[in-house]
Amino acid sequence: MLEPMFMLNGMLKEDVEKSGERWFAPAEEARLVADIQENLPLVVQSLYNFWRNKRSGATVAGRPKSGRNDPCPCGSGRKFKQCCGRPEN
Repeated sequence: MLEPMFMLNGMLKEDVEKSGERWFAPAEEARLVADIQENLPLVVQSLYNFWRNKRSGATVAGRPKSGRNDPCPCGSGRKFKQCCGRPEN
């Protein structure tokens, strides 16, 4: 999926040449670059869609809610409804 990006910035050519493999002839390289440039919006859209689908839409709860008669999570020792769960009037 990222190969077109590496082709356009020259990293793909560097990697191929470092490994001792042959690179494309200049005319073939120019044709490939032109083709990639033409299709670049589709490549970018594909990358966007890939990562959008990986995104998690659910939120993760930190702690379970305290019940009214449970001990207060603040550590006071009082019931939640008599401490932090008291409605403010």
